[in-house]
Amino acid sequence: MAKSKTEGPTESEIGTESEIGKNVVRTGNISKQYDNGFYTTGSVCDNEINFLIDSGSTMSIISVDKFEELSKTNEITLLPFNTPVHDANSNPIGTLGIIDLDLVLDGQSFKQQFLVCKIKQDGIIGQDFLLKHAQNIDYTQKKIRTKYNDINCWINSEPITCRVLVRKTTIVPAHSSA
Repeated sequence: MAKSKTEGPTESEIGTESEIGKNVVRTGNISKQYDNGFYTTGSVCDNEINFLIDSGSTMSIISVDKFEELSKTNEITLLPFNTPVHDANSNPIGTLGIIDLDLVLDGQSFKQQFLVCKIKQDGIIGQDFLLKHAQNIDYTQKKIRTKYNDINCWINSEPITCRVLVRKTTIVPAHSSA
């Protein structure tokens, strides 16, 4: 039986069973290596955290690991959050709950709500923060301008290897503008 063009490759086409179902592309902190994402370093409860600036994330997130580290020395109230959360590839992300924290970025404190999720990055600053505080994101100057201050950012272009799996064949005709 012929395979339809929208189905993914079979196990024999991509390798071992353990490779099936892995994320297609990972971004951010992978074993202390960074992709070319846009980052800033902030402070939460006097603990330094590297945050990926992600305008595609509707909410700001802090990793379970960082939450557990912060909870050892700080009293943090974890509130329930029962809405399913998914990554960019529609994979479910484990969520413990939601917390309210003071986020310090370049000397300015911001009240910020964070989802506590099982993610590889230490934290993600999402659209909720950007829509409320960012007046301008300047990639050339590597700054986020708020009405209170400029937040210094950085791009780390350490080379990393990401696995990319093509799930659909698309033929682009020669001399087309596709």
